[in-house]
Amino acid sequence: MYMELKVQQKNNLDIRRKDDLIQAFANADNILNKNYLRSLEQLEIEELPYELEKINIVSKVRFMKINKLVYNKNEDGLDKLITILNAASLSGASVATIINSDGKKIDYYIGVINKDEENDLTVQADILDGTFKSNFAGSELDNLTNKKLENLFDDIFDIEDESKIITSVSGVAALRLNDNKDAENYIQGLEKFVDSVKDKNYTAILLADPVSNEQVQMMKSGYESLYSQLTPFLKSELSFNESDTLTLTEGNTIGMTETVNTSISYTQNQSESNGWSKSDSFGKSKTKNLGGLVSAAGATAGSAIGTVVAGSIGAVAGPGGAIVAGAIGGAIGSAVGAIGSALIGSTTTSSNTTTGETYNTSKSYGESNQEGNSNSKSNQNSTSTSEGNTRGRSIQISYENRSVKSLLEKIDEQLERIKRCEDFGTFSFAAYFISNNAAVNERASSSYNALMRGENSSVESSVINTWYDGKSNKKVCKYLEKLSHPIFKLSLSNEEQIKVSPASIVSGKELAIQLALPKKSIVGLPVVQCTEFGRNIFTLSNKKSDNRFKLGNIYHMGQCEGTSVELDKQSLAMHTFITGSTGSGKSNTIYNMLESLNDREVKFLVIEPAKGEYKNVLGHREDVTVLGTNPYKTKLLKINPFKFSKEIHVLEHIDRLIEIFNVCWPMYAAMPAVLKDAVERAYEDSGWDLDLSENRYNENLFPTFADVLIKLNQVVNESAFSEEVKGNYVGSLVTRVKSLTNGINGRIFASDEIDNDILFDSNVIVDLSRVGSVETKSMIMGILIMRLQEHRMSQGGMNLPLKHITVLEEAHNILKKTSTEQSSEGSNMIGKSVEMISNLIAEIRTYGEGFIIADQAPGLLDMSAIRNTNTKIILRLPEQSDRELVGKAAGLNDDQIVELAKLETGVAAVYQNNWLEPVLCKVDRFENEEKELVEREESNEFNKSFKKDLSKILLSKHVGEKIDYDIDELEEKLIKSNFTSDLKINIIKTLKTKDLSELKHISGIISKLYSKDEALKLAKNTEDIEEWNIIVLDNIDPIVYEIDEEYRNGILQCILREKAKEEKDLENFYFGWSDYMRGKVL
Repeated sequence: MYMELKVQQKNNLDIRRKDDLIQAFANADNILNKNYLRSLEQLEIEELPYELEKINIVSKVRFMKINKLVYNKNEDGLDKLITILNAASLSGASVATIINSDGKKIDYYIGVINKDEENDLTVQADILDGTFKSNFAGSELDNLTNKKLENLFDDIFDIEDESKIITSVSGVAALRLNDNKDAENYIQGLEKFVDSVKDKNYTAILLADPVSNEQVQMMKSGYESLYSQLTPFLKSELSFNESDTLTLTEGNTIGMTETVNTSISYTQNQSESNGWSKSDSFGKSKTKNLGGLVSAAGATAGSAIGTVVAGSIGAVAGPGGAIVAGAIGGAIGSAVGAIGSALIGSTTTSSNTTTGETYNTSKSYGESNQEGNSNSKSNQNSTSTSEGNTRGRSIQISYENRSVKSLLEKIDEQLERIKRCEDFGTFSFAAYFISNNAAVNERASSSYNALMRGENSSVESSVINTWYDGKSNKKVCKYLEKLSHPIFKLSLSNEEQIKVSPASIVSGKELAIQLALPKKSIVGLPVVQCTEFGRNIFTLSNKKSDNRFKLGNIYHMGQCEGTSVELDKQSLAMHTFITGSTGSGKSNTIYNMLESLNDREVKFLVIEPAKGEYKNVLGHREDVTVLGTNPYKTKLLKINPFKFSKEIHVLEHIDRLIEIFNVCWPMYAAMPAVLKDAVERAYEDSGWDLDLSENRYNENLFPTFADVLIKLNQVVNESAFSEEVKGNYVGSLVTRVKSLTNGINGRIFASDEIDNDILFDSNVIVDLSRVGSVETKSMIMGILIMRLQEHRMSQGGMNLPLKHITVLEEAHNILKKTSTEQSSEGSNMIGKSVEMISNLIAEIRTYGEGFIIADQAPGLLDMSAIRNTNTKIILRLPEQSDRELVGKAAGLNDDQIVELAKLETGVAAVYQNNWLEPVLCKVDRFENEEKELVEREESNEFNKSFKKDLSKILLSKHVGEKIDYDIDELEEKLIKSNFTSDLKINIIKTLKTKDLSELKHISGIISKLYSKDEALKLAKNTEDIEEWNIIVLDNIDPIVYEIDEEYRNGILQCILREKAKEEKDLENFYFGWSDYMRGKVL
């Protein structure tokens, strides 16, 4: 009997109803994890409310098509998107993204939806547009008109098309563990999703409704209450005590019992509703957050859960804990009900009024107090004798409920998410995919869902639901057409029914991932990574000159801004470097600069070795002279490399000239010395004293390449070189110099050159694009630079204001990059010569001369040419080494250097040495029309006419005529002629000192005036004098037929006489010819 009693007492201690407790936890878990989403496609769809169905959704939305998306490389795009979404949330707008694919390209739309008439749609749209453009500066957005929106929605939401298949994706997005959000490493961008369904027709709708702070706080309060009530049941401790006692007692007992019972209950209910509204003659309805659940239903579900939990707890606690269990169960029910209400939504009310708005609220309070008091007292006397023996045993058991612990962990995660929601905004979000192919929907939804998964995404269930049958599709499509989440009816275990949607509560940070802006380009949407440059020009001294001109406007993140980029005119005297690949806008930039400087009385000289565009753009102006190398296209450039100003010493001019030859021609061993010796001899033979730098005949008499050629042959032949070396020198130096004495080169390097005042003090374009030889181009460029420097030096001055600018196009022809190593033949002559020219350019600025050094291949330029420039203008440069070379020189950082490869046409990085930072500039477009310029050079009438007149003067006394002439004028013309210097000197001496009547004094000169060798060779075997005369006259020079016959005969006699001196075999023929012509005359 005793043992049975002990067993019965022990079993009565454990009276827990485990099944009820598990069911209660399952219901709470269903709400926390949203497990109901897994069966959403089997649930009944709520009919679209009549009020919502009647709304014209186009009037409630504003959408923009993204045509170009620009990221700042140094800023996080996700954080920027969070800012945009938070701003939209604060304005009360829902945000939607529509991705529409026709199988060929992607159209990406983003927009706002106004679901509350109290808000202003225009303001919401402006907020989205402004925040998007400010955070993704440079992006191109196209605002859709209502007509375009209607066409878009009609195309997407064809309700009658029963073949449409709709898929929803529910869940919470998160970044991958240790994921790098940089564009190069970020793998959760939209482009991954788009690529997975490329070439497919589909539409993706990413829909997010804002959740109010009140709802968020309700959720938070519910979670906290639920956590507090579940915590006591996380751990349990049971103690069991057992004792046996036998007692006989004698004593007097006085007892008193007092019982006090107090019970207090307090209830409070409050409900509020508002939402969409539509005013008609019959009344008005207003529903807030149509995608949500009904608050009352959530409370009912919570009460049901609370009842079950209360029953379970009461069972565990035993009969004595019934009251406590009821209180705790009710609290849990209220907490879960609050969470469900906040997560799911609010009620719908309507009234037949015409005020335009319905707002209902109700409150009720209840309180009851019960008190009881009872007293009892008793006295008892007894006498007893006792004898006792006591035996006892105790045991204590502790255990932890893992189900409760899991729920608490889930609540912790949800509370942490709510905190993020408070920080970044709260949204109710789901993604929807529409197509006519189930496989496309499955691929699109699976790819999107997989892309969104990250660390801690399991905080809520991630579920994909698809609706195939036409009836369900139509109902869901009706909701989506109104850009609202579809509503479904969910039945709970207690036969209560609540309304649910596919949407999940997400923070702005999570939504930024789910809206999935692409990080890289997709078909139909270019995505560009841009680097930030300066947006204002600040100088170290912060002083601004009044003499500035506009180059263009600040260009920031792909867009032109209103801030002007201005350059100080005087700063260009310290030279400018401009570079950019073909078609980048380099020429347009220079056109603008030249015109702006010209307006400020700064003249220009353009030396263009390629393309020939400048003459077609600027050459039509009356104040511009165009010189070139093709007499059929332009006036001919004429310049004598050996001429210099009287303020320049002949020896320094020779040194500069030899350095230019070193740059243009490959020189080795003693070649520079041999060439210099020949040049010095040519000057000496032209009457120059190399020590005094004076000419004993005429200060304007200078040698030409023809004179140097004669002396070069002499120097080589007189040298002690071996025959092989002499042959090498003749093949290298002599051949090159000879090529400059004939053909078009002979006409360019002539004595009758363009005056320095025209060439260097007015607007001139020198077009060298027709020159085929690179060496000749380089030589002409070098000679022009040298002559320009000497002209400025002769004008004098120091630190003069800018008065002339020289544009050196394709500057690598003369400022070429060379190796610093020395060869076995001697020092690096080319490198030193380039350095000399570069220093020449650097020093010339003191005379008010500025250089614009332009080249599309900076890697071919000597580094000093880039380093010695104050202003650097860098247009698009695709080649990496070129970018790094000029980028470092312009103070660009690594990201800005990379950006140079992506610059648009006409956009340049501009930097001056006194600027705090470089800027991007959209250079103004030069508006002058490009039109081909053709100005034919006049024929070489001067030399022809002068040769004819000179021949008549020399032969006048021989033929018995008297011709009057001005010896000074004749000497001036002679200096400008293309005769060799020794011939010029001989003619001057003869005219001044010799008797012209004697043929021996003039025959040598007349013979040299005409090219006779070929003519004499043709007439060599002819014995008939008349025939001989005809052959020679036909082949020496057509001009002889413009002279009277007696002069022609005199010319023939002089030629034959000089030839007979060289060839004794012709003496008899000469005497016979003389007798025959004398007899003919008689």
